[in-house]
Amino acid sequence: MAGGTLKAGTGSVRLRVMSLFFKSVRLPEGYPYAKFLIHLKRDGKFDAFKKAIEDQGKDFDKELGRFYTSGAVAKAYVQCYPHLKDPSQVGTLLRADYPPDEKEVSIKEMCDVIREAISSNGKMPCTLLVLDEIQQFIGHDAQTALDVQEVTEALSKEMDGRLMIVGTGQSALNDMPNLQRLMGRFTIKIHLKDNDVEKVVRTVVLQKREDKKPDIKRLITKNEGEITRQLKATKLASQTEDDLAYIPDFPLLSVRRRFWERVLHSVDSTGTAAQMRTQLRVVHEACRAYADAELGAVVPSDFLYDQVANDLVSTGEMQKRFQEIIEQQKTKSDGILRSRICALVFLISKLPREHGTDLGVRAEPEHLADLLSEDVVTGSTQLRQQLPKLLGAMEQDGVLMKVDSEYRLQTTEGAAWETEFRKRRASVLNDSPLIASRLSQLLAKALQDALGNPSIPHGDAKERRKVVIHYSEGKPEQSDAITLWVRDGFSAPEASVLADIRKLSTDDSTLHLFLPKSHADELKSAIASAQAAEETLHFKGNPTSTEGKECRQSMVTKQSAEGLRIEELTGQILGGARLFLSGGQELSFIGLGVGVESAAKQVLNRLYPKFHDGDSANWPQVYKKAKEGSPSALEQVGFTGDPQTHPVAAAIIAFMGSGKTGSEIRKKFNAPPYGWPQDAIDGVLTTLLASNHLSARIAGNPLTLAQVDQKKLG
Repeated sequence: MAGGTLKAGTGSVRLRVMSLFFKSVRLPEGYPYAKFLIHLKRDGKFDAFKKAIEDQGKDFDKELGRFYTSGAVAKAYVQCYPHLKDPSQVGTLLRADYPPDEKEVSIKEMCDVIREAISSNGKMPCTLLVLDEIQQFIGHDAQTALDVQEVTEALSKEMDGRLMIVGTGQSALNDMPNLQRLMGRFTIKIHLKDNDVEKVVRTVVLQKREDKKPDIKRLITKNEGEITRQLKATKLASQTEDDLAYIPDFPLLSVRRRFWERVLHSVDSTGTAAQMRTQLRVVHEACRAYADAELGAVVPSDFLYDQVANDLVSTGEMQKRFQEIIEQQKTKSDGILRSRICALVFLISKLPREHGTDLGVRAEPEHLADLLSEDVVTGSTQLRQQLPKLLGAMEQDGVLMKVDSEYRLQTTEGAAWETEFRKRRASVLNDSPLIASRLSQLLAKALQDALGNPSIPHGDAKERRKVVIHYSEGKPEQSDAITLWVRDGFSAPEASVLADIRKLSTDDSTLHLFLPKSHADELKSAIASAQAAEETLHFKGNPTSTEGKECRQSMVTKQSAEGLRIEELTGQILGGARLFLSGGQELSFIGLGVGVESAAKQVLNRLYPKFHDGDSANWPQVYKKAKEGSPSALEQVGFTGDPQTHPVAAAIIAFMGSGKTGSEIRKKFNAPPYGWPQDAIDGVLTTLLASNHLSARIAGNPLTLAQVDQKKLG
């Protein structure tokens, strides 16, 4: 059996489906890696290959994950396929045979690879493929629907009738136009009832007797004004379609139901708290609590608090002290109402406030009364008269704090910390240069963390070439290293950056990385919050009271959370990075680090066009033979002519003229366009000394061959 969600994979529909099969037989989900192992197994080399890697003291899975660049993989591959004698060529061969950036495969290749992957002794087993949540993956994309249709049809026809495909989802196939395309491919249809939360809750918990529905309808009609006034001018206010929901949902009003749903989603971003079973439980408890009440009683919004409070504390969404404060109110005058007010203030504080998601609900007397009232017959007039005075008393008691016109649940110490934080956050938000500076620093750090200090081997000599990161709008200076010029869409328009890259010569060795401008408002908000939290922590210092320590810890948590949010957002920006060669050629890549290394290898010849003249792994042997006095030492690198005619020797002699120091020679030929290894330069100099084509002096005294060492040469 193979199964999973297509949304969890990457690449085309065909590649995503293949990854499900690969995972089911314990192959890597990535196509190049899985295909490589399949071929090893086909050749009977898999066990030997795995053992060869483990014999080198390496972890097989980790090495396989970087098999294009892994030295252990290269050596193991040569052991298994001895006709390829040079391990340095393995990476190139693997990239050619198993391209890392393969974005699509043919239907035939998909079927052939799947068959080979799951077959046992050449026979196709009876297999079940489950595509979970298929409607979420397809959405409104007609092309994706066609791709899924094509894949399911091919698998159904080409697998000897031994493959069954099951598609699951929360919607029936005929509920969405794009899903209807699949109806002919899924011939057995199991029609399930719509799992809409409202319908299930109404059916399971809120079902009414038919003879009682007229009474509820009369009640709703008579008190419609009291119902529709709740949360006016907010996004949760009464809607036209609520008329059809009043009777099925009673005693839960539609406005309050929407309030619950939004709170549950806000306190649990994973969605588990807002799932059907949670809402069923909450509504069931509400019905039990108000089952014996007179007709007209409705469930108040704060009822949700007691159902979720312990879970919120355990998940960190609610401070333990808040829960204690809410419970403490019950011991005071008007204690039950005070406790309910605190609970509702807390629930309102969990609603989103960001631009575009703000529902407009505030912990103000009007909205609090709307959500606290428990009877549509008696109404909320008395409660509305009582609330302002009680809220003022609770503010004076330090139970609530007032921010502008809104109340918040807070301790006195916490209120001081929160005020300081908001003041500093507003200041940072208005400081555009500071935001821009911090953003550049954060992107640079994220890039450094992702790339490290990259370097690549060059040629047979394995000369290490550094990749230097230049993160600036200013053009990088000429360098002996490969330069990665990083620019971002926050500092310059994408079109302008790309135009600059295209203007450069294709002989230019600079690599170009462009970071797109995305999540700008979210980053600005997160940066401001993190900066404000840091400044508040420094300003407030280390309090000694328990309450102060809790406030400081809360601020540390806030700073940490914003830091993690920044890392997430910058990671997403790096995930959308684009890599170019000078002249405008864009390079595709899977991982940024691997992509930069691969690109760097492509520009080596641009930076060092004459490197091949001095490329050899045998230069140390040349130096050794020359030191022994052999004028034919260059035979170690396959050169049999007169030593002074070797390209490296000819270039050195031409540069020397009447004389140069060893360090000048090394500096000249270590640099572009030569980039020759120091062993090559030293080996040639020593050979020319041995063949009497050069003479050397140190401190004015002749340097004999016996006195030569590489330290004196430089």
